[in-house]
Amino acid sequence: MEDASYLTNGYLETIIDWIPSMKGIRLKDFPSFIRTTDPNDFMLKVIISEFEKAKKASAIILNSFDELKHDVIDALSSILPPIYSVGPLPILQNHIQDNDLKLLGLNLWKEESECLQWLDTKEHKSVVYVNFGSFTVMTPNQMIEFAWGLANSSQNFLWIIRSDLVIGDLAVLPPEFVDEIKDRGMLARWCPQEKVLGHPAIGGFLTHCGWNSTLESISAGVPMICWPFFADQQTNCWFCCSQWGIGMEIENDATRNKIESFVRELMNGERGKEMKNNALDWKKKAAEATAGAAYVILEKMINQREEWEEQFRGDHLWENMSNQKKEGGELESADEEPEPDGPRWPLNGVDAAITSEVIEDGGSFVKDEELGCNSSGEIPKENRYIIDIHHEE
Repeated sequence: MEDASYLTNGYLETIIDWIPSMKGIRLKDFPSFIRTTDPNDFMLKVIISEFEKAKKASAIILNSFDELKHDVIDALSSILPPIYSVGPLPILQNHIQDNDLKLLGLNLWKEESECLQWLDTKEHKSVVYVNFGSFTVMTPNQMIEFAWGLANSSQNFLWIIRSDLVIGDLAVLPPEFVDEIKDRGMLARWCPQEKVLGHPAIGGFLTHCGWNSTLESISAGVPMICWPFFADQQTNCWFCCSQWGIGMEIENDATRNKIESFVRELMNGERGKEMKNNALDWKKKAAEATAGAAYVILEKMINQREEWEEQFRGDHLWENMSNQKKEGGELESADEEPEPDGPRWPLNGVDAAITSEVIEDGGSFVKDEELGCNSSGEIPKENRYIIDIHHEE
């Protein structure tokens, strides 16, 4: 943007109709880090750099499922390496009998499971779950507005309030609010979100629209009130509200009257009923994806791994022989693969693809510094991933 006035003069309401699979999206629905007046903005440069690297990867793995973003995946597939939609991972994990997986999780905070017992005392689909994720922050005034909006809605709610939720202050609510929500509201510092969303008492989710929360809500069949904060949350919100029919966005200022109205509509209104039906349809589609398509994609990806390994070994043989030639050594037989001195094929799971360009420059090979190569060209064990080596002659 030319200057900061474009952030507030209505320019962000401009509709973009030329992006494949995302027609009708507004400028304000794009990820927050591209809304800048500085072409050298750090985060903007990071995103551009990462996208260029993605073009050189062997494959791209998404925690999603094809039907959810079929058109988007089709459009990206024309400009990116093979894309594998393996998800939703929360559902897929439940199909795998491995106790070690239960030790893994995405939570950055200690969970308080007491809220599950509280939910057991509530009626079916009668509770609004409120959680703004691990990083979203708000002003003291915003917190008070959300508090009284929830209280005035007369609905049951479970609100997760991190200790650092309020900017530069402690998360403190007035005593009269606590008295008002007695018996129908519960406050906790963190919770096991997947279990909460899957609890029969949950009827809606007031969320920041982070991707993990969005996908977990879809997997549980829970409609959303969306209050996006930053990063990809605005785009996730647009999909929920405009494409999937499972969300309502709180735009501009989140006042208590607006929050009260949204919560009442979600829990008891006609639009809320429609959103609940759509959410249940998406829940069914997500379950079907993990029951069949996700396994097919996983198997295809694992089989592709052998081809990547063969390609890597062939490229590495070429590099090793070139090095010997430049050093005046004798070339080994082409049918005997030399013991590699540089990066080895680690294959510790197809979970990342980092491309290292090896270019001939003045008689020596220069490797991508991001791989953490040492002076002899070796990659430390902790930095090893799947690597494609491309040569430029």
